[in-house]
Amino acid sequence: MQTSQYDAESKLYAYISGTKLNTSVVTSLNAYEYLHAFFSFTVFSNQREKFVALYLDVNNFPIGQCKFSHPDKPFVVVELQKLIDEAVAVSAAKIWIGHNSRTSNTSPTPQDDELTIHFIAECKSYNLEVVDHLIISEYGNYYSYADNGKLPL
Repeated sequence: MQTSQYDAESKLYAYISGTKLNTSVVTSLNAYEYLHAFFSFTVFSNQREKFVALYLDVNNFPIGQCKFSHPDKPFVVVELQKLIDEAVAVSAAKIWIGHNSRTSNTSPTPQDDELTIHFIAECKSYNLEVVDHLIISEYGNYYSYADNGKLPL
C-alpha cells in the first residue's frame, strides 16, 4: 500500500471515528456505516476486492481497523494472523470483518464461507469474538452472516 493512500485512509478512519464518537457498533447497519466508507467508488468500478476488519473494545466501541487490498489483482489475500496480531495489539475484544463484492451480488461464495469459519476458529484461540462478516456492494446493499443466521458459532 502506498504511503499517500495509507495517509488518506487513516484520515478517513479518523474522520469517521470522530463523527461517530461515542457510537457503539452493535448492528450490521452500524458496522456497514463504518466499513462502507473504506470502499471508494474506484474499488467498485475497477472491480478490485478490498477487505477490512473493524476492531471493537468490550463495550462495542471502535478502537482500530486493518485493511487488505492488492492494486494489481482483482482479489485480495487476507492474512488472518496479521488481522489477529493487530487485534491483540489494540486490545480488541470483538471484530467485524467485511469486504466489497466485485459485482452487485452480495451472496456469500464458498470461499467467503470458508474464510469465515477459519477466521472464527482462529480468533477463538485468542479470546476474540467475530461479531459478523459483511459483504458490501457499491449500491448500498450488504449481506450480513449474522443477520442471515450463517455465522458459525
